[in-house]
Amino acid sequence: MNENLNDDLDLMDDEIEIESIVMTDEDGNDVEYMIIDEFEQNGTNYLVMIRMEDIDSDEVEAVIFKEVEATNDEFVYEEISEEEYNALEEILKQRLDEFDIEAK
Repeated sequence: MNENLNDDLDLMDDEIEIESIVMTDEDGNDVEYMIIDEFEQNGTNYLVMIRMEDIDSDEVEAVIFKEVEATNDEFVYEEISEEEYNALEEILKQRLDEFDIEAK
C-alpha cells in the first residue's frame, strides 16, 4: 500500500508546474516573476504574478500586467494603472481569493 501512495505522490509532484517569466523593468533590470493566474477581459490578456524573490514571504503582493503588444514570439506587458485596477477589482478579488494574495 505504501508503494501505491508513493506512486500517487510522485504523480502529483509531476503535475505541479510553476510557470515563471523574466521581465525587464524600467531601469533595465531583469525581474523574475511566478505567474499565478492569467485571464482575458474585454479582449485584453492579463497576467497576475508575484516576484520570485518574495515567494517565501509572509506578505506577498500580486502584480497585474496587461498585454500591450504581441508578435510571433514576443509579448510586451505593462503594469496596469490604478484606474484599470479599479475596473478589474471585483474580478481580481474573486480570482485571487483562492491564493490568499493581495493585489497591488
